[in-house]
Amino acid sequence: MLRRSLERKGNMELESNLTEVPDTYPPALAKAVNDPFDYALMLTNGLMYEFSDAVVIDKDWVRIHTKQETMTRRFCFDRGLEIQIKNIMWVADAPHGS
Repeated sequence: MLRRSLERKGNMELESNLTEVPDTYPPALAKAVNDPFDYALMLTNGLMYEFSDAVVIDKDWVRIHTKQETMTRRFCFDRGLEIQIKNIMWVADAPHGS
């Protein structure tokens, strides 16, 4: 099942051209699909990534676009990093505050 994002305008909820997000995505990751900002996540192996937005691949996979200035690893993932949803421990929206 997919979660469809809605916008509120006055007392009406309007469906917009936002990307549909699978229900398997944690709330902050679902938000990153339609609202580019500062996010962070940690994988089950302990690796953490800061990223600016996410792209739905399917219900089990997501592509994140890592923040270059925060990468201390060998790779910069210019075209994004594809991550299996089941390997995500947590996701944070605005990890450094808004």
